[in-house]
Amino acid sequence: MRIYENELIAPYTTINLGGRARFFCICNNEDELKKSIEFAKGNNYSFKVISGGSNVVFPDDGYNGLIIQLSGEKISVIEDNDLYKIVEVWAGTKLDDFIKWSIENSLSGVECLSGIPGSIGATPIQNVGAYGQQIGEVIKSVIAYDVNNNSYINFNNDECKFGYRTSIFKKNYKNNLIITKIIIELSKRDIDNYSYKDLKEEIEKCNGYDNFNRKEKLNFIRNTIYKIRKRKSMIYDKSDPDSISCGSFFLNPHLNESEFKKFYKLAKEKNLDPPYLKDNSGYKISAAYLIENSGFHKGYIKNGAGISKKHSLALVNYGCDTKTLLKLAEEIRINVKNNFGITLDIEPDIINM
Repeated sequence: MRIYENELIAPYTTINLGGRARFFCICNNEDELKKSIEFAKGNNYSFKVISGGSNVVFPDDGYNGLIIQLSGEKISVIEDNDLYKIVEVWAGTKLDDFIKWSIENSLSGVECLSGIPGSIGATPIQNVGAYGQQIGEVIKSVIAYDVNNNSYINFNNDECKFGYRTSIFKKNYKNNLIITKIIIELSKRDIDNYSYKDLKEEIEKCNGYDNFNRKEKLNFIRNTIYKIRKRKSMIYDKSDPDSISCGSFFLNPHLNESEFKKFYKLAKEKNLDPPYLKDNSGYKISAAYLIENSGFHKGYIKNGAGISKKHSLALVNYGCDTKTLLKLAEEIRINVKNNFGITLDIEPDIINM
């Protein structure tokens, strides 16, 4: 393991923002991770762990500490039977590489997450989900390194407290734990219960789908998800200016009954009929709808920071710095708050040093 000095952060992120890190290293296993943390703690430096850099925004002034990038692929089968296969996955393994591996082995449960950048280790933090699947649905347990006690903690699924784009790792242990391994149960059972509208339509249009074998069906789903995400510039591609982002920058709000009534009243006063989804936890509101009805639109650009031409929730670096991007984000949040009484939560991790 080599520790680099004065390393530019931006190229290690999908939004290509951030100044220089005082120190930077790449860790391919737990031993290297522990050594890097010992280096930081021994010299009284702060440290930040990243992997794909798809959900983090660093400041223009850089980071006055050690940035640790988890890398390398390791997938181990720990249980295999007729119904499922349980695997242990190193946190630095790229999510999309893991999905490719699962499909090659005719295993389902994560195929709808295809095309999402970043590593598998980051997925439990925000309970990453897309097109009808969430990672929390297949996780058996999460193993994390406690940096304060130099020990490992094993969290079972219930203890992770997965919710919509959240978990105990985001709320309670944001700065104390580093996820190192995830135990995942992948299925060998029926795979035809896809609920996402665009995906269902593509399946119904495919005449030969019912005659596909299991692996062919999974590959069809993966390729279809890629096409959908590509249309929205949600596949990271350096040649696509609209993909230089963190993906969705804002979370869809969840409102309780009282909050929803106030919101709906404000919307009706503006002669709007907003879409919403009612579930057991309340009402899910489209953040994209709120943004588009608060004075912004797809393709909106201001001083090099903008909204994707294809996806209203993605803030894009069209040639700006971090300060400018965050200024636009705050402007959007203020306008949505003034128009609808809702404060949008930001999805990426905003580093403030």
